Amino acid sequence: HKYGEYPGSIRVERVPQKPKPALSPAAKVLPDPVSLTAHRGQVGKAFLFSITGRTAVPYVGPIPEIGEPREYAAGGGNVWGSDIYTDDSTLAVAAVHAGVLQDGQTGIVKVTILPGRDSYTGSTRNGVTTHDYGAWAGSYWVEKGPEDPAVTPALPPGVNVQPDPGSLSQVRMQPLYFRVTGTTTGSVWGSDIYTDDSSLATAAVHAGALRDGETGIVKVTLAPGRNSYAGSARHGVTTREYGEYPGSFRVERALPVDDDGRRAGANSTIVLPD
Repeated sequence: HKYGEYPGSIRVERVPQKPKPALSPAAKVLPDPVSLTAHRGQVGKAFLFSITGRTAVPYVGPIPEIGEPREYAAGGGNVWGSDIYTDDSTLAVAAVHAGVLQDGQTGIVKVTILPGRDSYTGSTRNGVTTHDYGAWAGSYWVEKGPEDPAVTPALPPGVNVQPDPGSLSQVRMQPLYFRVTGTTTGSVWGSDIYTDDSSLATAAVHAGALRDGETGIVKVTLAPGRNSYAGSARHGVTTREYGEYPGSFRVERALPVDDDGRRAGANSTIVLPD
């Protein structure tokens, strides 16, 4: 929608992706096994498989053993159980039922081999209906596997990725923390609120957050642009006047920080370089 004046704005873009290299042999990511009957008896062992989730696929697994008659729905994904599935259940469909993948989504899943059970209870989840069954000789559990390095974003070192906030209005005035060495030699425009192209290290001295030559953690709060900025002389720094400018900041001394660079009592605070 169109809108008039508003105090905050955002720009969003896609993070560059790494090229898709072949998975390392050490990762031991196996192709879709269809079902897990071939791994029956390897109780407690876990395997990684690259599969594409499906809500319905033809059953193409091994023919049931003599004495273990089963009904296989032609053209349907055959899964028995909920959370724990019979080992002849179609893995691609069980993964969707378990919420690990979506229909048509390709990803790596981790499968843990379990012993057989006396009974399995079916249910309907995520567009898949599984079936009840009695005693069966082998089972498995499926969960999300490790991230595929082929689709891991190529982020710069030190970038802290946050969960989706929904909108950015709640973080508009969220403070940032920087490790800075104060100096009196940089260019600064404004007093208390400074243009965002001002030298942070010099503004910190002018604001009384640091002394000249002192290294410490400062708290910076971003602010909207202003129509004018007034200069002044403080703590050996003379700042300049300026007219209208689109971005501003306020700087103050931060709380004491722990040795790992976090503010005491604030587990999510990241201290950035100047």
